Amino acid sequence: MLGLLLPYLNFVPWLVAYWLDVPRLFEEAGATPVTTFAWLDVVITTIVVIGFIVFDRRERTVPFANAAIVGTFLVGPSFGLPMYLLLREVAKDLVIFRFSLEQPPLHL
Repeated sequence: MLGLLLPYLNFVPWLVAYWLDVPRLFEEAGATPVTTFAWLDVVITTIVVIGFIVFDRRERTVPFANAAIVGTFLVGPSFGLPMYLLLREVAKDLVIFRFSLEQPPLHL
């Protein structure tokens, strides 16, 4: 939840003030070396998170993994990565649960 709330708490006031003024967004994002550093860090992290999701899905089945990719693009990697890891753990737990249901009970 924090990965969704914290970025948007800062972005929504800007969005209300300037709506979708994309040139202004890029101008302000690159206004100082610090903001350029922060945005480049987010962009690189987004690429790494998407790559991790794509390659990790090759080894395991994760339902709704595409939702984590969409969340990464719409909110950011602070939302997309935890979402994917949660989906992956839920999928793992479901596999374990299904496997335990398929096993015959042990009679001693």
